Amino acid sequence: MVYKISCNGCDASYVGQTKRRFNTRINEHKNDIKKRSRTPSVISDHRFTFDHDFEWNDVKIIDIESSYKKRLISEMVNIKK
Repeated sequence: MVYKISCNGCDASYVGQTKRRFNTRINEHKNDIKKRSRTPSVISDHRFTFDHDFEWNDVKIIDIESSYKKRLISEMVNIKK
């Protein structure tokens, strides 16, 4: 699936793709922020740089695709939007 998480503090958003369960991936993003990972994700970097939070209760699933290559293409197309 390809999903989009919007920032509460500005017009920024994050588009990602995963083959894992939706809740599993979202919880990984949340835990990355809580743990302040040494290799921050784009989401946690935005959170710490701008002190913004994300709309965790309104994450949009924008595509469902089982093929990894097709998910990557969909992710790239949706990042450009």
